[in-house]
Amino acid sequence: MQSQRNQMDVAQADREVARQQFLPTPSVNVENKAWSNKSANSPTNNGDDTVLVLRLQQPLWTGGRLTAGLDKADAQISVTAAALLETRQQLALRTIQAWGEWYGADLKVQAMERSLAEHQRLKEQVQRRVEAGASGPNEQVLTDGRVDQTRSQLEAYKGLLQMARMKLALLTGRPLAREARPSQVLKFSPPGMELVQDKVRAASPSIQKLEAQIKVQEAEVDERKSDLMPEVFLRAEHQHGNATYSNVPDSDAVFVGVSTKLGAGFSSLSRIESSRKRLQAANAEREATERAVLEQFQGDWVQYHTLRARIPALEASLTSTRLTAEAWDRQFLAGRKSWLEVMNTTRELAQAEIELADAKAALVQTEWRLAVLSDGVDEVLRGNAQSASIRR
Repeated sequence: MQSQRNQMDVAQADREVARQQFLPTPSVNVENKAWSNKSANSPTNNGDDTVLVLRLQQPLWTGGRLTAGLDKADAQISVTAAALLETRQQLALRTIQAWGEWYGADLKVQAMERSLAEHQRLKEQVQRRVEAGASGPNEQVLTDGRVDQTRSQLEAYKGLLQMARMKLALLTGRPLAREARPSQVLKFSPPGMELVQDKVRAASPSIQKLEAQIKVQEAEVDERKSDLMPEVFLRAEHQHGNATYSNVPDSDAVFVGVSTKLGAGFSSLSRIESSRKRLQAANAEREATERAVLEQFQGDWVQYHTLRARIPALEASLTSTRLTAEAWDRQFLAGRKSWLEVMNTTRELAQAEIELADAKAALVQTEWRLAVLSDGVDEVLRGNAQSASIRR
């Protein structure tokens, strides 16, 4: 962001330079004679040793070169402004990704803590049964292995949680409190896909940057075309001293002149063609970027609606798995189910919670991405779509 702000400062300075090209150009020329074959009989070879010439030259007509230069500088300011917004959006999307990882890891840690507590309860239960002779040692071995496996998974998810917290702290520039927990408060209800797609296209800083870049190239084409036109200028001069004649008083003069900049071998024509090719390349890049932006949006749109449909089904499946685990536990005590079936349903319950956590985290990320892509970072922060909060 700071780098892009510096680029904006550079573009503003370049714009001031382009504006000043409309003003007169002052110049000072001082020539000191280093050697001369002076002759007393030649009055034309006995001039002053030092000659001072002051000039002030004002362009009267440049074939559009000055206007094109100013337009180019204005367009470059728009490029840097859009690049700043693009960087800001990318940082926002990276922060959303990190927040989603934190949210998902937090849900998984909670799920594995519940699973570990349940496995500990079952371990104590089977230990009592083994001591009473109601269960075999193999059932206790199975239970111990599942407890260790669950504890290992819990530690792995805690590691992911810590990594997500560190990444989020780096992106936001502030540490997270130890007791901080993620909470999702965004209320995002996107309208129809076509309307949102139009908003995404209009709000995309990447597209805006390339549209400004096209204007830069258009102005450059105009600037190169002006090289084929003669430049008319007005110049005022004041001369003190004369290198040829001596005792010449100071002189003042005003000139109207015409100059051309066709370049070596009429290279101005080649420069025009080169600028036109760059303009074509900029137009092609703009079209490719628009397709990429819309492709990204469409992928998020499909994922958003898919997750909205999946989560209720996953929640229903989780409820069903939980009821099944409770029923299997009771039926084991009644001798209708094996201990392996009880342990498997407990593991399936944890897996169902992990799958639901992944879906919830993905939905949160997709909601925020769609909000940022369609409304822009400023609109999201202003409250048209509420920002996420960290409960302390």
